Amino acid sequence: MSFIADWSDIVNSEDMQAISIMNNKIQRKILLFNIYNEKSQNADDEQLYTIERELAKVMLNSEQKVIIVEDFNAHHSWWNAKISNFIKTKALIKWVNLHKCNLINTSDINTYHSYSDQSSSILDLAFASKNMRNHIKNWHIDENINTEFDHEVILFTIVMKKVKLIKNSLNASYNLQKVDWKDFDEHLQKTKDKMMTKMQKITSLKAKVIYLTKCIKNTVKLFVFKQRICAKSKLW
Repeated sequence: MSFIADWSDIVNSEDMQAISIMNNKIQRKILLFNIYNEKSQNADDEQLYTIERELAKVMLNSEQKVIIVEDFNAHHSWWNAKISNFIKTKALIKWVNLHKCNLINTSDINTYHSYSDQSSSILDLAFASKNMRNHIKNWHIDENINTEFDHEVILFTIVMKKVKLIKNSLNASYNLQKVDWKDFDEHLQKTKDKMMTKMQKITSLKAKVIYLTKCIKNTVKLFVFKQRICAKSKLW
């Protein structure tokens, strides 16, 4: 059983909420920030966006478990390799680095699709503190849920005790979003006859499986690339 408590004493804003999550499996409660990085309605406010107005003021101790999520409206090469002009990221990067947070998102996977101008971007982000990063598993987009909004539904699991998980293929080390499956299939078709000829010469079932696995792995190396690790990615 989990217990959730409002931390309005830390944050009191319509654009940012803080709640704590705790149960008997969690030694220290998890502080969850939900943020919408919106421009201030006050024309005299020099701290224009929510990150600068609210999150930048929050200072946590190094033992605090933290997750921050939501629509940051920020553009950076850390999560989108196509970005060279960083937008609304200075205060955010400063805060997550200060608190040694790491990106939960799988880089270069779009979370926002504008139906009006047919554009896509990565606006919805999640970060976790160093002491939480290894407890967060299976970040992925659920394409089966239709919200009728421009933002994708993003899911991840928080695991606070040792359990055996089935690895989510969407969270694998390979970047499946960028595979040219047509070329992948054509290569397999071209090499199929050679593979089948050699398979017929192999008598052991175990040896057949090993050989076929090797052929598939070699094809994967040609067409499926591993996730790009950005220079901003942390070692922890």
